[in-house]
Amino acid sequence: MLKREVLALTRLQNDTIWRLEAKNLFPKRIKLGEKKVGWIEAEVSAWLADRMAERFEARPVA
Repeated sequence: MLKREVLALTRLQNDTIWRLEAKNLFPKRIKLGEKKVGWIEAEVSAWLADRMAERFEARPVA
């Protein structure tokens, strides 16, 4: 996935992704060229699925 696709999918800002990557809390980017980076789509999708699972686990049961 290209950066613009990751930003659109996650709705995170570039700075936030950098911070999460630095803390190993987001999949690592892959250098695609001199000025281009990307991510493995399956890793980003798994990261999103984990965030959604955490959200549902944190909800109190009524």
